Amino acid sequence: MVSIDVTLDMENHRIRGKASTELPIGKPVLIYVGGVELDRVTLAGQTINPTIEEDSFKVVVSGRNRLLRIQFHRDFPPLSPGIGAKKDHTMANNFIDTKGVVLLDGWCPTLEELARYELKAAVPADFKAISEADAVKVEYREKTSIYIFEFPHPRTGISLVAGPYQVSLESHKGIEIAAYFFPEDKELAQKYIDKSGHYLDLYEGLLGPFPFKRFAIVENRVPTGYGLPTYTLLGQEVAKLPFIVDTSLGHEILHSWFGNSVYVDLKEGNWSEGLTTYLADYLYEKQKGQGSDYRHRLLVDYQSYVHEDRAMSLAQFRFRTNRASKAVGYGKGAMLFHMLKQEIGEDAFNKAMERFVVDYRFKIAGWSELEAVFSDTSKKDLSVFFDQWLGRKDVPILTISKGNITYPGSGLQSLKVIIHQGTESPYSLLVPLVLETTSGEVRRNVRVKTEKESVDIKIKGQPLSVTLDPDYDLMRKLDPSEFSPVLSRLLGSEHKFFVLPSQCPEIYGQFAVFLRSLGFEEKNIDSLTDLDLNKGSLLILGDPAPRLERLTGEMPGPDSGVIITVRENPINPKGVVALVKASSSKELGLILRKLTHYGRYSTLRFKDGKLVEKNTAGTQNGIRLALQTEIMGIAASDLSPVYRIINEVSEKRVIYVGERHDRFSHHMAQLRVIQGLDRQDRRLAVGMEMFQRPFQDVLDRYLDGQIDEKTFLKESEYLKRWRYDYHLYRPIVEYCKEHGIPILALNLPAEISKKVAREGLESLSDKELEQVPVELDWSNTVYKTRLRQIFKEHPEGAIKNFDDFYQAQVLWDETMAQSVHDYLENNPDRQMVVLAGNGHIAFGDGIPSRTCRRGKYDQAIIIANATCNSIEQDMADFFLFPPMIQPPFSAKLGVILNDEDNRVVLKKVMHNSIAQKSGLKSGDLLLSFDGEPVKDISDLKLALFFKKEGDTARIKIKRIKRFARDKVLELTVGPFKPLKMSFHHTRKGSRK
Repeated sequence: MVSIDVTLDMENHRIRGKASTELPIGKPVLIYVGGVELDRVTLAGQTINPTIEEDSFKVVVSGRNRLLRIQFHRDFPPLSPGIGAKKDHTMANNFIDTKGVVLLDGWCPTLEELARYELKAAVPADFKAISEADAVKVEYREKTSIYIFEFPHPRTGISLVAGPYQVSLESHKGIEIAAYFFPEDKELAQKYIDKSGHYLDLYEGLLGPFPFKRFAIVENRVPTGYGLPTYTLLGQEVAKLPFIVDTSLGHEILHSWFGNSVYVDLKEGNWSEGLTTYLADYLYEKQKGQGSDYRHRLLVDYQSYVHEDRAMSLAQFRFRTNRASKAVGYGKGAMLFHMLKQEIGEDAFNKAMERFVVDYRFKIAGWSELEAVFSDTSKKDLSVFFDQWLGRKDVPILTISKGNITYPGSGLQSLKVIIHQGTESPYSLLVPLVLETTSGEVRRNVRVKTEKESVDIKIKGQPLSVTLDPDYDLMRKLDPSEFSPVLSRLLGSEHKFFVLPSQCPEIYGQFAVFLRSLGFEEKNIDSLTDLDLNKGSLLILGDPAPRLERLTGEMPGPDSGVIITVRENPINPKGVVALVKASSSKELGLILRKLTHYGRYSTLRFKDGKLVEKNTAGTQNGIRLALQTEIMGIAASDLSPVYRIINEVSEKRVIYVGERHDRFSHHMAQLRVIQGLDRQDRRLAVGMEMFQRPFQDVLDRYLDGQIDEKTFLKESEYLKRWRYDYHLYRPIVEYCKEHGIPILALNLPAEISKKVAREGLESLSDKELEQVPVELDWSNTVYKTRLRQIFKEHPEGAIKNFDDFYQAQVLWDETMAQSVHDYLENNPDRQMVVLAGNGHIAFGDGIPSRTCRRGKYDQAIIIANATCNSIEQDMADFFLFPPMIQPPFSAKLGVILNDEDNRVVLKKVMHNSIAQKSGLKSGDLLLSFDGEPVKDISDLKLALFFKKEGDTARIKIKRIKRFARDKVLELTVGPFKPLKMSFHHTRKGSRK
């Protein structure tokens, strides 16, 4: 126990006191005296004259009398006005003045090791005093108050603060909360007390009981922001700022756990500031949904201020001395704990924190103790993690490149990306990756240990892009696309210059002095060279000379106040160019001390010293690699990404997205539209031309999971009724199935449409007519003319008569329009995305006008794969130009088939095909495929659909012999490989 008894002499700015303690026998004890003058020192009752070296002296007790007594005094300078317009006081850790007392370090003798202290202080009667204390006792005298502070815990030092305070007290769940404010600021007290209770609850929930019985908020005449055991010392001007209760107050209260009860072993570096920043400043932003933005700001500050000559490791960080050291100790330190949580998981992280504050309460702990607790709690060896993040001065430099991409068909496919590290030796990192696909996002955390790490990711759908660390979970160097042109880049630049204007330079005189204090070099316009611009950043004051306008562009000045704009330096991408315009020197003077606090912004506007506008230039989030060219569309004369088109049409009740049926890229574009709307939480239904109305029940049962895919294809008769490979449409159906989006079968039964096309509408029976809409519109002569041209260009086939063809087309359109209308009328909360051939929706003539006739719906038309010379006015609202995409693998035999008398005949076996290599011949009858009978071509299509690349099949055939007995053979066919030929129908057969 060390007893300290002091008296404050306000008029003479002096403290006098006595200190006494009993020392251990035979052990050298170091006494720190700081700046005090020793009046008398006695050991065991004998006066000694200790030798003071580096503000300390050493004592060794050998006898039974172990008492050391020290009489001391110290003089302090009075407070002096600062340079600010409000005559704020300059920064001082220690002062004694009639306006107040702050004694934080070196004002009384202390032990170099942890010790318990008992403080007794005599202060003027009109002053209230505060020190580290769980309880405060006061004895009031005529002109003096005697304060006795009880603090029953060992500590690293002792402080004393006093002033003409008005004290407010409240009890919060057994903890006394006190507010010591100057009389002119007494109205602030309640707000600070209430918010302190909030923070105590928050951190007791996270870390366990508050370490003390008391907490106080204390004003200081000078601008401080300190956290000490049982109280925080806030500068008077700081305390008035409205945001301090929501930011700095919580930070200082959290120091009650970290730094003020678990003490920091500075020999290993200061872990407390990084951890407190993470669980206070960062946590508050995270609670507002802005956690990634805050982490990004930490990386921006680090990259702005920490250059090679200013770099230090976290193990070297002791205290904040400048913005570079803050970016390391506070910013990089906070990121270390964020990455640690990612490494071991939130549950283990929280348990380790609770254990750490219990195990080391009122003890000294360093990084090694932290590592031991986290390693033991998480059951992980964290030595590599802590070694690299504590010992290295650099940060990871990451890039990403594309490896092999196999376009996904059905099922999971593999995508390879390569992560590169650009530092001399690689880090071991848990790297977040986000892969955007047409089936949604795929998120992975990938362990990267080498300079070049290949990563294989299993995906569904079409890969669009991959982004490395999009939420800034890693401490790393930012890519240029992530590094905003902000004020901190100017202030932190290694080489920074400013140029005064030729007109009205007097406005910027005081500001120029301020800039020089920040390390700016003044240049005149004639001495400024491109070499200067190429190696640093430039600040232009006032209207730029014509030579510099190429860097700034035109920017109007403010009528009153100050405007600051920061932009990229086109000559030096690492630097920035900033422009400051002010209406008067007074306006500039009002913002001098504030300016360095706005480093995150690209544009600032002040009026009467108050911030009235702020903005940060947007950046890309994460290091992004495009895996496929973005699908672009055209609206009016502007090319737009597909997401913008989706936003344009998102409110429409019906959205038509056209296609060429055999283009897989068109179907992927359709899927992109569906996904984009779905992600906006639109209540969608998808209408598809490819499915016919009588099979709606089958479609519904599949989407509900009542039947499997094979049953669905068989019972819907898709493979009989729609000639295009189902692999082309499968991603759309599967996405809707997975996301609960209804699919509507729009189309007329094929039997009816074919019959009308060959024989006309009058050929339909009464039963067939029941499936045809009652209302049919034949009045669109323009549409009829367009269809006539298409008919002429159509190869000669079974349809001989244009009028019949036209009737079938209108019947088809009207049926699909009726299907859309019926569904929307019965489901008024739904939107409909209609997928149909371009010809059915172009100019609104096919389905859209007929749907609108029924319901007056707000509609939009999107047409895919329109080339520039095929676009016509009013053809669509938007045009998409999706790049060609290799379709999914589809197993092919390489044969042309015919259905003859309920038999499947190999009409022709293609040369060098899988069928020929497997022994199949033209004229063979197919009997079975993998043991399943083949009764028609759709049976074979169904069997082939589920074959993957490299599979084989057993096919039973009957070989017809003209002059011998027919043979039944069973052959192994395969392995199936991709074929250059694509599936299509012949007039009388089908190629598979």
